[in-house]
Amino acid sequence: MASRWHWGHGIALVYGTFALATVGFVVFAMDQPVDLVSEDYYARSITLDARRAAEANARALGAGFTITTRETAVEVQWPAAAREGATGTLTLYRPSDARADRTAAMAPDADGRQPMSLSGLAPGKWMLQVEWTAGGAHYYAERALTATGR
Repeated sequence: MASRWHWGHGIALVYGTFALATVGFVVFAMDQPVDLVSEDYYARSITLDARRAAEANARALGAGFTITTRETAVEVQWPAAAREGATGTLTLYRPSDARADRTAAMAPDADGRQPMSLSGLAPGKWMLQVEWTAGGAHYYAERALTATGR
């Protein structure tokens, strides 16, 4: 005698498929890297007001402070008032992979320009974060970049 397909078999098949798909997704998700924006994200969130004030200071510099992007490099231009005795960093931040970040010390030339090469960067989205202190004031600016991988 041939066995017949019973509606209970269909329900068991649907639940079994759902369970296998769920387990498969969990295994897949556990293998994906999870990078935080920064390791000290909580401490940085506390200083959010200071970051906003630093961004306002950079915007107040107007046309004297510029970030120019080209295909193979990015150039930061500081006005004389914002670079005298200044210390700071330029960071190429990769949102999808914290290990790929690059940081350089602020070192403008006599004209206030500092180029930063984009060669060798993985293709995709990057953020240039410029943070410096000059004359007792703190400054911060960032610009989104798209690297082509050249």
